[in-house]
Amino acid sequence: MKKLCIISFTVIAALCYVSALIAEDGSGWNVAPIAAPYYTPDTKWAIGAYIVPYYKPPADSPFTKSDEYTFYVAYTQLKQIAFGFLPEAYFADGKIKLSGKIEACRYPTLFWGLGPDTPDKAKEQYTQVGWWGDLAVMFRAGDIVYIGPLYHYRNNTEKDYESGGIIDSGDIPGINHYIESGLGFALQIDTRDSIFYPKRGMFINERSSFQHKAFVSDNKFGRHEFDARMFYGITGDHVIAFQFKAKITQGDVPLESLSGIGGDELMRGYLENRYIDKTSIAAQAEYRFPVIWRFAGTAFAGAGEVQPSMMDYNTGDLHFAAGAGLRLIIDRQEHIAARLDLGFDENGSLSIYFLVKEAF
Repeated sequence: MKKLCIISFTVIAALCYVSALIAEDGSGWNVAPIAAPYYTPDTKWAIGAYIVPYYKPPADSPFTKSDEYTFYVAYTQLKQIAFGFLPEAYFADGKIKLSGKIEACRYPTLFWGLGPDTPDKAKEQYTQVGWWGDLAVMFRAGDIVYIGPLYHYRNNTEKDYESGGIIDSGDIPGINHYIESGLGFALQIDTRDSIFYPKRGMFINERSSFQHKAFVSDNKFGRHEFDARMFYGITGDHVIAFQFKAKITQGDVPLESLSGIGGDELMRGYLENRYIDKTSIAAQAEYRFPVIWRFAGTAFAGAGEVQPSMMDYNTGDLHFAAGAGLRLIIDRQEHIAARLDLGFDENGSLSIYFLVKEAF
């Protein structure tokens, strides 16, 4: 594993010079092409190809926020495969914003049951196959607020799951083929000075959708997600960042739309959705700092909890995580980086993450 980490960082270092040749300095269209191995506890070693075209308006433009379009494909050691597209784009001089994610995947993953204290021995495997998307078209209301309609869709074609397990019991909806389809709204407030490496400002994202048979959904339920981030520059590239994230669902909620904690972004140190239920709340803080040349570092800590309803939260069910990481800056102008994070759960178990871009 140690050798593969060194090889991966060597590949990324070489790509620093490739991106420098492709991307122009200053405003206009630029691109950060990345094709390299990556690693998370949920995927093991994998090969990922990312193309991140982004547009930076001229300095004298009345609207200066950058557009970002991320295309990716990945294949993992666990035979997981995913294709995705993440647009964050502005139109009509910033009056309209397109935001969302579309992904198709075949994804073997793990499940431990519902609740904040499921034991490790309850682990069982299942496979998600299908595609899903959340797309919002928002309109500017004032200087920093965007609001508009959102459409959520998920089409799961099949699942392979263990016989006699929790999933096989049929107590959780959305085991075999099903469709989620719903309308809702999205709200964003964004004062960040950069979408890749903010040194100041805040980002608030609220997305709600209501799935119903009237929208050709097999299950009737609501989804509400709230994500708030704050960034405080100290000096130079020294930054303190905070994130608070909550997800609340109600009704006949399928497995893939339940709320979980753990993963490569929030609660690093736990496997993705290690704890899962109808609601989740988590927060983290991170200190980012330069080291030398294109290298930078970070230290982070977080806490989170899941419960069947918001009335059930208590300090006794909180889970904690912490760790540190190294960054290799691929694009100096926009501060796009490859990251290597070491995350620890509350029992001291280590998880390693090698990915692209900051965790949040």
